[in-house]
Amino acid sequence: MRRWIIVAVQEIDLGSVQGPQGERGPVGPQGPTGPVGPQGKQGEKGERGEQGPQGIPGEMAQAPSIGSNGNWFIGERDTGILADVSRALEKKVANDLTTTEAGYVLDARQGKALKEDLDALSGTLSVADSNKVMRIGKMRIKFGSWVTSGIGKDYVKLNDAAGLKQILELEENFNQNKFACFVMNGEGAANGLTCTGAQWWLNDGLYCYLSGNLASGNKIRINFIYLYFDDYTPISG
Repeated sequence: MRRWIIVAVQEIDLGSVQGPQGERGPVGPQGPTGPVGPQGKQGEKGERGEQGPQGIPGEMAQAPSIGSNGNWFIGERDTGILADVSRALEKKVANDLTTTEAGYVLDARQGKALKEDLDALSGTLSVADSNKVMRIGKMRIKFGSWVTSGIGKDYVKLNDAAGLKQILELEENFNQNKFACFVMNGEGAANGLTCTGAQWWLNDGLYCYLSGNLASGNKIRINFIYLYFDDYTPISG
């Protein structure tokens, strides 16, 4: 025989069940720095500030004076600088053209000597004297121009040793180590060619080099300056 038991259920409100707040925990480590943001626009220029107060006046400067030793003095301090220009330069003037020590100036009398040498040189460098050999010290100078024919190459022969000896009026054998030259175009250059230089070629002679081949039979005018140093000694080593 079954028996049934009926139980009644009653709902009871127990209120809030949250406990009291605990203590605050320690601060955690700082995280990595984030990327820098874009630069903002420059702000407007502010107004000019008020002028500050005037500073304290400095000490009055001491006027320079010349001491009993002829030097400039600032107050009682000797600057070591001679006030008399003639005395300051007395031991720093060279009346020659051979002084090599630093700190010297050239005596004005050498200016006159140099001018006379330049005038003599300028008076010699003229078309009328181009057939003469000039001598300055132990250097011989010959300048002039000539027209020469091409050989279908980019060079033309100017002179051989015997010809240069005669041109420079040498009493001794021609020495190519004592010789220097400059060449340049004259008017009427054939085929638009230009001189690029000159060189002594072995023992064969002096050759002028051109910017291109000069056809056989074509002509070109070449201006030249020959220099020969009687007292020149080549440096060995």
